[in-house]
Amino acid sequence: MNLGVECAARRDTAAAIKYNEEAVAIDSAQTMAHYNLGLLYLAVRNYGLADKHISSATAYGLRDPSLFQYAGDVCLNQKEYNRALRYYSSYLEMVPSDNRIREIRDRIQRALPGSQNGQ
Repeated sequence: MNLGVECAARRDTAAAIKYNEEAVAIDSAQTMAHYNLGLLYLAVRNYGLADKHISSATAYGLRDPSLFQYAGDVCLNQKEYNRALRYYSSYLEMVPSDNRIREIRDRIQRALPGSQNGQ
């Protein structure tokens, strides 16, 4: 995983993905490797794999606020608005001062069928 972080710092995304995938293959509970892979796959717009690894990181207990923001971003890109809303809301519980994410979350909430403002 450390090699993957170093490769990411050098902007070698392919190698960073390779090394983090190897870390997960060795130990599937490597929360930081899953987190790194989620970010790397988000960067290359592979939202399916980004979602898989971000979901794994949260399932293994990682609670970093940015993880929830990125999870919301992934879900938004996949048009999974209910999930995006949940992730953004969780993020805002930890970082209530982030008005940009609050605005995104509120727009999703208003647009969803059945929301008080979206009807």
